[in-house]
This record gives sequence, C-alpha cells and structure tokens, in this order.
Amino acid sequence: TLIFSAAFIVFALIIYFLPSNRILVEIDNDLQTLAEEVIRPGNFVLGPGGMVRVSIPEDLVTLRTASTFLIITDENGEILARSGNLFGFEGLLDPVNLGSESTYNMVDLDNTSVRVLSRPIYLSDDPTKKIIGHLQVGRLVDVYQSYTRLLAIAMLVGFAAATASLFLAVWLTPS
Repeated sequence: TLIFSAAFIVFALIIYFLPSNRILVEIDNDLQTLAEEVIRPGNFVLGPGGMVRVSIPEDLVTLRTASTFLIITDENGEILARSGNLFGFEGLLDPVNLGSESTYNMVDLDNTSVRVLSRPIYLSDDPTKKIIGHLQVGRLVDVYQSYTRLLAIAMLVGFAAATASLFLAVWLTPS
C-alpha cells in the first residue's frame, strides 16, 4: 500500500501541476501579447516639457473582454490612461511592481484575483532607455483559481477512494 500511495501521489501531482501551470502560461502569453500591442513604436511620444503623449488604438483602450484591464502610468506612477472597464477604480492593478523589469503577479483586488503583467515603457528612439512610464495589463483569474481548487479536491477524493478500495480489496482477499 505504501508503493501504491507514493505512486498515486506522484501521479496526482503531475496531473494537478501540468494543466494548472499550462493555463497560467497561456494567461501570461495573452497578457504579453496585449502589452506588445500597446507598446508599439510610435504609441508613446515625448512632448514639450517632458510630457508623455499616449496614442493607443480605440479597440485596445476599450479592450475585447470585460475580464482584461489596462493601465498606463508615467514614470512616477501617475495614471495617464486606463481601460474603460476600470471606470470607478482609482488605483493601480499592482502598485508594488513598477520597476525596471517586467513582472507577473497574482493580485487580490476587491475580493477578486487578477493576474497582472507590469512592464516599463521606453521611448523606441531613446538611446538611453530611460523609463517614461509603466504598463499594467491584468486579467481576472477567478475561474482559473476555481479550476485549480476543483482539481485539488478531485485529486484528494480520488486518492481517498483509491486507498479505500485498496484496503477493501486487501481485507476481502482470502489469506
């Protein structure tokens, strides 16, 4: 029974982590694709007095789904633009990660989980690569988290049922 239990646990961990990590990678790839659409050369221009001008196609500002969010800030974290589905939300999606590196984080906002890509913005023709702002793209991941909880529960129930059936088979087997 010890070998059976160990094999089941290893199998269950593989079954749990492979799909849940794959789904998270797909979410991250979607966020990255959207970020690359926003940070195209020419969408950000440095105007008089160091003012950053943002020119983003309307379909990216309104976004395709209600579960995807977009915030653009200046280098100090002041919000320059936000997607229409963030109406009434005044903060940043991930206020902690406005640095010089792109980061992915799970953030809890108003009792919901959001996967956020925070990425610095540079002018495409600036040889110094000075950060002129930040882009935050987020996606609701409540369904993903529900899926991973359900998968974990299914694994535990499956383990309990398999262990119980193994003990029952051993108990009913004549010696």
